Amino acid sequence: MSAALLLVAASASALAVQAAPAAAAINAADFQQVTLAKGEPEVGEPLTISVLPDRSVLHTARNGTLRRTDANGTTSVIANIPVYQHDEEGLQGVAADPNFATNRYIYLYYAPPLSTPAGDAPATGTATDWATWTGVNRLSRFTLNANFTVNMSSQVNILDVPANRGICCHVGGDIDFDAAGNLYLSTGDDSNPFDSAGYSP
Repeated sequence: MSAALLLVAASASALAVQAAPAAAAINAADFQQVTLAKGEPEVGEPLTISVLPDRSVLHTARNGTLRRTDANGTTSVIANIPVYQHDEEGLQGVAADPNFATNRYIYLYYAPPLSTPAGDAPATGTATDWATWTGVNRLSRFTLNANFTVNMSSQVNILDVPANRGICCHVGGDIDFDAAGNLYLSTGDDSNPFDSAGYSP
């Protein structure tokens, strides 16, 4: 009898957890679409953005260009990060530190060049063949100068994420902070879905 009561209690608890809260209404008037920058010289291949306290916006391009669009709509290049580029590799995420106003830290997630060969990795081979194509995507912290250019000598490497290079696809990476100031990094699966019927290998 105790086992039956325990089972009923566990089921009731599970039901309580599964109950979804009511969705909050979204007021479309609270949002507006604003074009920050447009065209090849001002944008490149844009990937992610981060809004600074002065309402200027940092935005990344895959080729390693980091741009800032100020509150007046003027866009300028503030850094060219050396990156490895193949298919989707390059400069991915950007985030401003929660205490940016005092420390001027920003975080970038990108593929450093290393010694990876150009072109596609072989479709078959040995572990030795594949070692040539083993790389990383790197999360680093930088400091912005007073003029909003990146101080390249301020770089602090935080985390290297292993990556297979020279193949397609899904290399993305985004950075965010929670309310407690914890830094989060999300990544793609770094794999080719076309070779596995749409599934991650």
